[in-house]
Amino acid sequence: MNPDTVQQVANPLPFLLNEEAHGDHQATEAVFLTFNADPGFFEARILGACVSAGARVCLIGDGSVWNPDPYATKHAGRDYHIGLVTRPGAFHPKLVLLVGPKRALVAVGSGNVTMGGWQHNAETWTILYGDLVEAPAAMAQIADVVDDITGEGVDLLAAESLTRASRQLKALLAGCANVLDSGHQIVSSTRGPIIEQLPTTKAEELRLYAPFHDDASRGVAAVIQRLRPSHVTVMVQPGWTVLNPTALEQVLRASHVDWEIVEDAELSRTRLRYRHGKLIEWTTPDGQVFALTGSPNLSYAALCATSGS
Repeated sequence: MNPDTVQQVANPLPFLLNEEAHGDHQATEAVFLTFNADPGFFEARILGACVSAGARVCLIGDGSVWNPDPYATKHAGRDYHIGLVTRPGAFHPKLVLLVGPKRALVAVGSGNVTMGGWQHNAETWTILYGDLVEAPAAMAQIADVVDDITGEGVDLLAAESLTRASRQLKALLAGCANVLDSGHQIVSSTRGPIIEQLPTTKAEELRLYAPFHDDASRGVAAVIQRLRPSHVTVMVQPGWTVLNPTALEQVLRASHVDWEIVEDAELSRTRLRYRHGKLIEWTTPDGQVFALTGSPNLSYAALCATSGS
């Protein structure tokens, strides 16, 4: 498989600019799913590339945290649609789709559509790229998840945008000469608790990081119970990671495995760079390495509940 078909990156913006650079305006839909959003940043840095690529654009976020700067938001409702989801629990996916009949770009990651999420923070993104020659099979799983999200309480225009994007992605895959298995699997709490979609193979080493834990560390406990590691490393970023240290230590001690807590000491010139990426990574006894990245924090709600995450 072409190594460019699936990549791990810190920012999806260069890939949007690459699509724009083709100059054939083949894209039909651009959809951005996010928890928090800064429309001013979106309009200044992202919108133009999508419109130039030929796409209709839709930004969908969680209505409970919607708090834009009205002076910086000038094109909403004219050049793109904003859809707000209001329902029990957080609407927390970080997903980008830029699709057309010739090419499709999908980004699954941890960054909100904000300056921090797309520029300053340390984030994790997986980029899937497909065309009529070759595409990763995981794109079909993305289309299925998009169909699920369409019923998550989005408004009519946002639902139509999601439906068009899903259909276009499926059509591209149907016409693709080689849909190949890259080994990537898409998990989503729209399909049930994420923890139940992880393998049950025993882990040797387990490495965890997320900027948010639940107060009782039930999310960490659930991961340890699922993967049954021999050793656990939890990374924390002092001053940034939100957790209950007493609860975390109690969970680690109760797990009866070797464990350590490691402080992240990455420094910029003036301050800590906020590490907002999420990682659950484990090594099996035979040396295979697996990782879960994307939007779920190490919280019970993110890993053990069924929702739109």
